[in-house]
Amino acid sequence: MKRTVSIFGSTGTIGKNALAIVDAFDPRFEVAALAAGRNIETLRTQVARYRPALACLQSASAADLAALRSEFPKTRFVAGDEG
Repeated sequence: MKRTVSIFGSTGTIGKNALAIVDAFDPRFEVAALAAGRNIETLRTQVARYRPALACLQSASAADLAALRSEFPKTRFVAGDEG
């Protein structure tokens, strides 16, 4: 049985360490959501690796969100208060 996890602060040190644990036990975990502050490039890499259903950025421009949505159509991207 897979365990579903959401990682808040996924682009920071603690978030990256949490994802390292997910990698170590890969068959047991599924990443459902990732949340990050402003580090779009690291979040992009994480979304490509873990394919979460939801990803959130604390602050992102409409253009950044549009680019991410285009690149990863199966992931719902939100930002700001909605996130």
